[in-house]
Amino acid sequence: MKLDALYNKAIKKWPDYVKISDGVDHGVSYKFPELINLYDNIENEIDADDVWMELGCWAFHQALHRYAKEQYFNGKSIVKISDVSKSTFDEMLRENLADDSWDIERIAYFNANP
Repeated sequence: MKLDALYNKAIKKWPDYVKISDGVDHGVSYKFPELINLYDNIENEIDADDVWMELGCWAFHQALHRYAKEQYFNGKSIVKISDVSKSTFDEMLRENLADDSWDIERIAYFNANP
C-alpha cells in the first residue's frame, strides 16, 4: 500500500481536532485519555480483515500521540489532526512493520514506498 493512500484513509477516521488538556504524566510517558478513547472507538470500527487499516490507524494514533505530547509541552490544549506529519506516520508504520508477524505487509509496504 502506498503511504499517501494509507495516511489519507487513516486520517479520515479521526475528528478534525483532539483535546489534549487531559494529559497525565505516567513517569515514562504521557497519557491522553481523550486520545486513547478516540482510538479505542476507531479500532472497534475497523473490519478485522482489513490489516492495512488496522496498521494505519495504530500508526496514526502513535504519530498523533507524539505530536500531542510535543504540543502539550508547548502549552497547547487542542491539536489539529491534519498537522500530524506523513513522515512521522511513515516512521511509526515502519517501526510496527518491523515485527516478524507483519512479514508480508512489510515487504509490500517497503516495495511500494522505497
